[in-house]
Amino acid sequence: MIKNEKLNILGIFVFWIVLILWVLFHELYKLKAIKLHDSYEKKLDKVRDKYEKKISDIRTVPLKTGESFLR
Repeated sequence: MIKNEKLNILGIFVFWIVLILWVLFHELYKLKAIKLHDSYEKKLDKVRDKYEKKISDIRTVPLKTGESFLR
């Protein structure tokens, strides 16, 4: 009987340790995913700005007729 009680207490203790570790790793993973997302978002913004500038330059180039492309 005492052996079973010790095993039950040990099982509950191990369960709580595993649960706490799982929650911690899950939160750390979410934070890492957010950081990765932010870094990719910054790269996308740089590329988007670069190509928007090129597109705006193309639109302001005067044509042979004297008008600009896509006013």
